[in-house]
Amino acid sequence: MHKSILKTFGLALMAACSLMAMFAVAAQAENLSDGGKAGNFLVLGSSALVVGATFEGTSLHGILLIGAKNAYILCPDGEIKGKGLSATEILVEVLYLSCKAFNDTTKAELGACPILGEPSAGDIKATAIGLARLHENAAHEVELYVLFEGEPDGPGGRLPIAEVRFGAECGIGVKVKITGSVVALVDNGNAAVEHLLTFSEAIQLLFQVNGVGDKLLYGAAESFIAGPSAEAPTTLAHVKLSGAHVNCTWAVD
Repeated sequence: MHKSILKTFGLALMAACSLMAMFAVAAQAENLSDGGKAGNFLVLGSSALVVGATFEGTSLHGILLIGAKNAYILCPDGEIKGKGLSATEILVEVLYLSCKAFNDTTKAELGACPILGEPSAGDIKATAIGLARLHENAAHEVELYVLFEGEPDGPGGRLPIAEVRFGAECGIGVKVKITGSVVALVDNGNAAVEHLLTFSEAIQLLFQVNGVGDKLLYGAAESFIAGPSAEAPTTLAHVKLSGAHVNCTWAVD
């Protein structure tokens, strides 16, 4: 009798432990605070062909949302250029065009904050290293991401991704560095001529747990690349190969 009770209790305990382990795995799958697993870029199905391959693309309605400043920067268009450094890294340059700063509550343009720009007024130049990232979500499906961070600058250091210069009377900063990292979700892992990368606050927060993880910083304030409205909360980038590999397929794997 006692043995039967002990056996039943033991089985129940094992089942409970298994259930706890399952929930622990699910919890890990729901966040990417570890940065995800390193993946590869592929050109024509080959990681070796990534080195030296060039990329181009466009960014549509890019918004940098700065909650602590109750402001956002809207860049209607952006020109993307990239070059493969290795199977896992791509050097990316984005020239955001016609950018303006707005109050996030009233949606009114911040007249005292003209973006002085480089090379022209309203332009913001961003440079980053794009890293292929893989992650298994709670449904055990592999999701593909590209994590963008500043170029290396000495042991453990990173250069700013961008610097935004405003007029001298601007209340949200005069010369502000954009640092940290930002994450984009890749549409799929299929070999395709063009891929869609999606940025949003929700995607960025997947890489954080309790505020810890990959963050994009406007000065010291957390910021997000988001969309123009609650109805369209994402910024989209279309990317394809150029140069010797124009019209060829590429993928993240």
